[in-house]
Amino acid sequence: MDVAQLLSSLTIHKDLPSPSVSSDMGRWNEPQQLIHKVETKQSYRAATPRTEEQLREVAGACALYPEHFLDKHRDALIQRVSDMGQILDHLLKHKLLTQEQYDNIRSIRPRQEAMRQLYGYMTIWGHCDKEKFYQALKMYNEPLVRDLEDKDTIKM
Repeated sequence: MDVAQLLSSLTIHKDLPSPSVSSDMGRWNEPQQLIHKVETKQSYRAATPRTEEQLREVAGACALYPEHFLDKHRDALIQRVSDMGQILDHLLKHKLLTQEQYDNIRSIRPRQEAMRQLYGYMTIWGHCDKEKFYQALKMYNEPLVRDLEDKDTIKM
């Protein structure tokens, strides 16, 4: 079954609440929902697969992204990120952290424990949010990111 057939077999729920246009699709955490951004920028629509087989196919068809860099390199990032200040500022500016979360992480020592706490907050982030964090890492810890990416290239 191709993606077009799969999508046509889904039941569209028009009565589900739609987040605002500015909200991030990654914040939807219902495991059986497939989120489509409506090109007219009106809202998002959710479609639920009708069968367990369709759910498995949706999961495969929607795996547009491989495992995210942040998930793949969790242990190395926890151990090796040296200065979190600018990264945390970036995450707060982009509203990925609340002021309370920001203050909490800044107060934690050692830095490895602070990174673990940040990963705890990341559990609700979608791909787009993780990508913002990745970009901050690249800006403020470029040698570390480059080293981890080089190791990925060598493994392939």
